[in-house]
Amino acid sequence: MVNLYDAIKVHPKIYRLITSKGLVFAYYVCPQKASVEHIYTSESYFLYALEGKKVFHSAGKSFLLLPGTSAFVRKGAYFMERFDDDFKIIEIFFPENYLNQIIQEIRPQSLNNSNEHQPLELVTEIETNSIMQACYDSLLPYFSKQPPPAESILELKFKEFILNVLLNPKNNKILGYFNRTLPHYRIPLQQVMEENYTHNLSLGEYAKISCRSLASFKREFIDLYHITPGKWLIQKKLEHAKMLLDSTEKTISEIVFESGFENNSHFSRVFKDRFRLSPNFYRKKISQQVLIKH
Repeated sequence: MVNLYDAIKVHPKIYRLITSKGLVFAYYVCPQKASVEHIYTSESYFLYALEGKKVFHSAGKSFLLLPGTSAFVRKGAYFMERFDDDFKIIEIFFPENYLNQIIQEIRPQSLNNSNEHQPLELVTEIETNSIMQACYDSLLPYFSKQPPPAESILELKFKEFILNVLLNPKNNKILGYFNRTLPHYRIPLQQVMEENYTHNLSLGEYAKISCRSLASFKREFIDLYHITPGKWLIQKKLEHAKMLLDSTEKTISEIVFESGFENNSHFSRVFKDRFRLSPNFYRKKISQQVLIKH
């Protein structure tokens, strides 16, 4: 599965990058070819849409990204839906320890945060006022500057950007999320699993998203669910696939994709093991039962 954070660093012909001490600023036209793709990111990031449009789908919710829209994207997995027009974007990835230092500096100004305990979606819109627009516009010339800008300039640009995000009362939900998670660098494991089980992630990728070592992830998972991660994931994916078979007319291939299975044959095998019927026969049986009732 594509890790966006890794992909932007290894394809310099697609992604224009400027970096400084862990900060990564990226500017590119999205290379996605398929109409919908599984994407995950091991690092959170901010984004700003310059041209075109995209739709993020995650945990049953959708977020439409149009030109001039800015958002914060948490670590995790999502479906990315493309359209025919080119999608041009700026993204800013950041080290969590660096952002935490900035949070500590402004904390006295952010204590009256009424939204601090509200949950944060995987993709959360940021108010794009004139100040934020100017922040993004000021970055564009640096992507073509030779030699690259000094690291001190990039750090100042990020600090200006993040302060304008976090000190805006309309973005209090994002500030509350950082106040809760950054000091510990951990997202609740149950939240990570419930949001991402429909994606074909490895256990190592789940551990990375949840900010845990693989050993720590496995240990905490068993303490929480009293079952191994592999068995839990199969059960959850099968439940999701069965729901789609029961309630939609999606093809088997579409259901395989949207449930996070490796391929059709793997899905058919584990589905039959669980329900004693192949997915196609199960769907036929459900259809017959519906006809009899009517």
